[in-house]
Amino acid sequence: MRVVVLLLVAVCSIAYAGDSAEVSQALAQIAKLESSLEYEQALVLADRTIARGISSRDQLADLHLIAGRLAAGLDHPEVAQEHFERVLVLRPHTQLVTGTSPKLLAPFDAARATQPALVVKLGVDGKRAYAEVTSDALHLVRGLRVVVLDANHVASVVTADGLTKDVPSGTVTSVAAVDEYGNELAVARIEARAPIVPERRIEPATPLYKHWVTYTALSGAALITGGVFAWRFGVAQDEWNRLSAEGGHSFTQLQTIEQRGQRWAIAADATFGVAAIAGIAAAALFLTRDGPSHVTFTGTGGVYTERF
Repeated sequence: MRVVVLLLVAVCSIAYAGDSAEVSQALAQIAKLESSLEYEQALVLADRTIARGISSRDQLADLHLIAGRLAAGLDHPEVAQEHFERVLVLRPHTQLVTGTSPKLLAPFDAARATQPALVVKLGVDGKRAYAEVTSDALHLVRGLRVVVLDANHVASVVTADGLTKDVPSGTVTSVAAVDEYGNELAVARIEARAPIVPERRIEPATPLYKHWVTYTALSGAALITGGVFAWRFGVAQDEWNRLSAEGGHSFTQLQTIEQRGQRWAIAADATFGVAAIAGIAAAALFLTRDGPSHVTFTGTGGVYTERF
């Protein structure tokens, strides 16, 4: 029996739960350096974080966006355009606010003119995980990362440099397309179903820390919290737009509002990451399947857009 699911959001894999917080910390440090006008140090840290290969799709978009902004501020428009092109692949609807400096607008508009796109079909055929790339103008997809559950429901991660990977044993729970460093570009989670048990058995009570309801509740709480943070980001964005349109306000006042918005955006990314991780943990505990399964994913969506 095959289960087909279309997923339009990027999520973090279980094996990279700790890395998500680490990238969020790096983003906060980069924002701090940027606010102190230490652009070169901030750009170096952004590039190093990208090269570590531990970012989710949304975090990678954040890193490229801020790196493009920093490169433009340092008068490196070609480098800025490359970063902005990757942002538009990961978040096609990203826009810069009205009143943005021409130094940023020029490379951003040049990046948009290239119309970069990423369309990837991810799936499992028998014991073979694969990626079929329909559109990848920037040649970002370099390999796969596959999460596998063994018979004891213990998760492990296998990687491949190519677009196929044989998984001889275990149940595949997710397949991700990754870039040259291992950062997540698109991910599809495999829905697994528990086999029908012919005999009814009385099972001992499941501890809370092993129950899917616990992680579902945690995911819901994190989503609500992230929504509040995203709302606060929107409030800061609206205030920045209003003051910018009015004119007559100091650069320091606008910069303070922008920095506040960036902090809310980073907080929203972190809590959405927690929600995604808890959701995957809940699915891994609740859904099991012995038979083959198949998932397709079109990696053209984005879940959160920072607009400063």
